[in-house]
Amino acid sequence: MSGPDTWSFFNPVALRFGAECWRGAGRDVAEKKLLLLTSAGLVRRGTAARVRAGWGGAAEIVVCDRVTPNPEITALESLARDLRPAGFDRVIALGGGSVVDSAKVLAVLLADHAADLGKILRDGAPVPAGAALPVDAVPTIAGTGSEVTPFATVWDTGTRKKHSLSSPRVFPRVAYLDPELTAGVPPDLAVATGLDALSQALESIWNVWANPITLDLATRGVRLALAALPTLVASQRPDAASRGELLFASLLAGLAISHTRTALGHSISYPLTAHYGLPHGLACGFTLPAVLDFNAAADDGRIARAAVAVGCGSIAGLRRSLVAVLHAVGTDDLLRRHGIDGEKLTRLVPEMIYPGRADNNLRPATPDDVRAIMQATGDYLPACQTLVSHG
Repeated sequence: MSGPDTWSFFNPVALRFGAECWRGAGRDVAEKKLLLLTSAGLVRRGTAARVRAGWGGAAEIVVCDRVTPNPEITALESLARDLRPAGFDRVIALGGGSVVDSAKVLAVLLADHAADLGKILRDGAPVPAGAALPVDAVPTIAGTGSEVTPFATVWDTGTRKKHSLSSPRVFPRVAYLDPELTAGVPPDLAVATGLDALSQALESIWNVWANPITLDLATRGVRLALAALPTLVASQRPDAASRGELLFASLLAGLAISHTRTALGHSISYPLTAHYGLPHGLACGFTLPAVLDFNAAADDGRIARAAVAVGCGSIAGLRRSLVAVLHAVGTDDLLRRHGIDGEKLTRLVPEMIYPGRADNNLRPATPDDVRAIMQATGDYLPACQTLVSHG
């Protein structure tokens, strides 16, 4: 057994998985007023109307599509002010991680009108003690796992910093995972979020807070993600089985990080998203082989066992599989299209040690270590090879 001798695990989110598992979900909320929080794209494609019509039970379901990628503090505060007069009883979060995270924040702000999001995130003020509104999460993208975590990522565009709202009060009440809702996700977005799921699973393995349950969840998540990710670009419409496997992988990774949190890969990613707008999962995923090599030097046996369990045979085999997946999904081209090069990567190294994430890593990392990880990406991603000149 890897991990601490004494450990615990808790996750209160009820799970429903399968086609239209959300249908009729509102039977227990008769006479209640629900906020269906979603994105403009899901409204435009008719997904929000379909779920609203099939939810049933509530006296009223109001659709709000004002969520944008990488939710920002001031935008969420403004949205909460606009929504408070309606007096909602519950929130349905229909969308990707940004929607689910926004729903968690709004669940706090709509339940306690005195809650100050800026003070909570910027100054470390406690999350209000009262109960948040219940959140029912319906993810439409496989990757973030936010539907089963007590965390919400919020960005501060003024300071270009990432914050995390963290409280057991923001665990969703129920997560409805319908693979059919992930059909039609643009390939680049599906790749980025799929890499996020793979990153979360791996970072749960090389994590100081890992325990037998999180290791088992994460290992199975890695196996599923490695198999399913290449199908996202092999076909313009991945089959239902592959989409279901990736959604399941995302769920397993989310359950694991709900206990461990993420580690060095996510720490490295935050300034890349804040400064260059690099999609979160892509920012986490492109360094995975190099971060694996870094952590392998401190392996207590868990990484080697996981490599065998996922079918790679060894840590070296796992590294080859990770490189193959990055190539299969076109990672190098995606980095170039977002304007990423070696100079930009090395410029941000001083900001890549994020204490709340890097501290979770199995092997402690310094800025020099991160610089070496950045340089090592050039071994498998040509877009990063200019780092070699920095020695």
